[in-house]
Amino acid sequence: MRFASQVAAVLAVLLPAVCVFNAVMNHYFVDGGYLFDSGWFAFLVAAAGWPLPNPPFLDGSYFATHLTLLFYAMGAVAAVLPAGPHATFALFQGLWSAVAAGAVLLLADTAGLSQTPAGRLAAVVLSVGTGLSGPVLATAAFPHPEIAMPALILLALALWLRGRPAWGLVVLAGALVVREDAGLHAGLVFGAVACWRLLERSRRPGWWRPMAVAAGGIAAAAVMMAIQRAGFPGDDALTRMYLGEPPFAHVDGAFLRDRARAWFRWRWDVLGPLLVLLGWALAARRLAPALGVAAVLPYLAVSFLAVEDGPGWLIDYDVFPLLIALAWPLVAANLEPVRQRCRLWRAAGVQALALALSIGLLPLAGPAVKADQPWRAFDFAYTETYRPTQRFMAAHRAHPAAPGFLLMGDGPASLMPELVGHATWLYPGKGAAEIRRHDTAFVFDTPTACAAWRAFLNARKAMRLRRVVGTRVLVATTRSPEALPYALRTLNDTERARICGGIGRRNRHDAPGG
Repeated sequence: MRFASQVAAVLAVLLPAVCVFNAVMNHYFVDGGYLFDSGWFAFLVAAAGWPLPNPPFLDGSYFATHLTLLFYAMGAVAAVLPAGPHATFALFQGLWSAVAAGAVLLLADTAGLSQTPAGRLAAVVLSVGTGLSGPVLATAAFPHPEIAMPALILLALALWLRGRPAWGLVVLAGALVVREDAGLHAGLVFGAVACWRLLERSRRPGWWRPMAVAAGGIAAAAVMMAIQRAGFPGDDALTRMYLGEPPFAHVDGAFLRDRARAWFRWRWDVLGPLLVLLGWALAARRLAPALGVAAVLPYLAVSFLAVEDGPGWLIDYDVFPLLIALAWPLVAANLEPVRQRCRLWRAAGVQALALALSIGLLPLAGPAVKADQPWRAFDFAYTETYRPTQRFMAAHRAHPAAPGFLLMGDGPASLMPELVGHATWLYPGKGAAEIRRHDTAFVFDTPTACAAWRAFLNARKAMRLRRVVGTRVLVATTRSPEALPYALRTLNDTERARICGGIGRRNRHDAPGG
């Protein structure tokens, strides 16, 4: 039985990791990534030097946007693995899902839930659910490393409550270097634990220890923000995305009504779990269950008032702190001194309901997410396109001048961001006069690329359309396809009819033998 439990625990951690890894690999090699931001991140994985340089289509250092050491760790792994920066980034995204799942397993075991077969099964279900919860799924569809912050903070807290504070601090140190504001999130979480110990009727001793950790996290964030502002001025993301200039000058009655309308229309995958957690705390008349909401409430409040709709709607990865609240019922079960079996199972049930809402209501998030059903990308479709796409990338890097004056849509640009400049990117809204100057375009054969295809084919009528063999990459060129250093094939009539509603049929100059 012990062996079976260990196997189940390993699978509970590996399953979310594999699903998220697959989703990110499909994002790059099947569905087509985005130059902003997933292509940008792939470049940073492969980048070297200090400070962390931006790709050619941006100036300066990435540290002006976010101060992080995480990409150096990814780069060290990418230097050892033969898979390349995109697969390395996908591997780390899967790792953060596994970390979150492992933290919940640890919390369940420490609380005593895993003492019975039914409890072990419940722990596995909660672990998998957390590793594939709404915030993780939203981040998998628009992959960002920020999900590492709540995952590592959860693991640090689980180790702390397990009686392994030294290991908890080591993990927390890893969380603090993910982004300059990670210490603020850690401070809120450990501050909530300290407040419970201070305010609980039993006056449990040791409240100052988590308070010291919280203060240390906040201090670390303040130091990193000061270093960023002094050493890497430029992109003030906090002002640009959240505060506005002057701070909160944009906030008025109309703004608040519009933002509230957006949340109540689209974000029930966020509001639903939070209401469940608050309702649980009120029904139980206990402080500990409510602290999970308190730990993320400041971030939610600042996001609600954000000047940009991205963070203001908690679009995609911006919902990442909710992962803390979703795992909080088991944290509360560890905090409370009386561990009754009924109370423990009630906490597990509340957590299961919150997770189910965060996952099940995600399809209703509409424009707040890139993919409303991201689990559709959990398959292994990328295994068919990965190697041929890598060969195409290698051929283009070896002969970058072969296609002439080149444009790349988002998908190909995210694969080769180091070769993309402002003139090379077929960005939304690029003018027809500028497009006519180009000889060739690379675009992914996906519905999201249709606008780029239409813009290019409308501007340049005399095009030959080809597919890079084994990939989702389409090539439109005025040059002889036979002279290009890629494995290309002619599109048949069925493919032409399927691509963007038959857009490929418009071009009379692309006869099958031409």
